[in-house]
Amino acid sequence: MHMAGHIDHAVRVAGRAYGAVSPMIQALDSHHGSSMHSGATRAFNEYHHIARLASRAEGYRQRITNDVRQAVPELDI
Repeated sequence: MHMAGHIDHAVRVAGRAYGAVSPMIQALDSHHGSSMHSGATRAFNEYHHIARLASRAEGYRQRITNDVRQAVPELDI
């Protein structure tokens, strides 16, 4: 598994763990007026946004590489 796969796996595991304790954190937030829950939600949303951008960039890279391979096969890339 490559580094991005490890990170994705870790985020999925953390998301499941957070889902399990989320009701308690929301209760603590409302009791103490903090915003742990909203901060965690923003962090997960931002991660997923960045992951989508990285996936899109990888798609562009693959297309460009394939176009160059077809146009200039002697480069052997």
